[in-house]
Amino acid sequence: MVSPQIIVIDDELAIRQVLSSNLMKEGYSVENYGDADSAFERLSKGDVDIAVCDIRMPGVSGIELMEKVLKSGIDTSFLLMTAHASIDTAIEAMRLGAFDYMIKPVHTEEVLHQIKQICDLRGLRTENRLLRRLVLGDSEDECVLDSESIHRIHRMIDKVAGTESTVLITGESGTGKGIIARRIHKLSDRFNAPFIPVNCGSIAENLMESEFFGHVKGAFTG
Repeated sequence: MVSPQIIVIDDELAIRQVLSSNLMKEGYSVENYGDADSAFERLSKGDVDIAVCDIRMPGVSGIELMEKVLKSGIDTSFLLMTAHASIDTAIEAMRLGAFDYMIKPVHTEEVLHQIKQICDLRGLRTENRLLRRLVLGDSEDECVLDSESIHRIHRMIDKVAGTESTVLITGESGTGKGIIARRIHKLSDRFNAPFIPVNCGSIAENLMESEFFGHVKGAFTG
């Protein structure tokens, strides 16, 4: 994904200025706010990717702000910070939708690591949505396929779908391997036959053959 838009929310001026400055040195676009109300006004525009937010602030807390934002349907990932750590607070923050929870004083390296993880996850979600549109034959394909990597995948799918070749699709979890497989099946000569996904990782190696091809009664008796 492109460089994310980040906001830092903390009632302590020194903390938010130092953190914002360090993130900007890494090339990120960063704004900072001293209270939840002004931050919510900014978040309501819907173009903030990541909010690094203190939990304890005068008035509306960071958790209350996050809950309000997420309930409004705004797609912003929250990294929460607090100097008052407790297991209950951490559990509550994660339950309500926080990406993660950091203990003050937070180190820039830790924040940068978390931001990278969020960017990776948001990028995967975007790719997955585009691939789903491919599979469903969305009429907006011409509009959404403006990424060269997606164009390349589309061309490869078209190329292999009409062949009898065995196709190996690799990639991390969540990158859309199953979606691509369904698309290949949909465009192949076997499109009228059922598409049957199998989770091979859940089948013991010594039972793989019998699961796929069956076995003679009594084959496993001692």
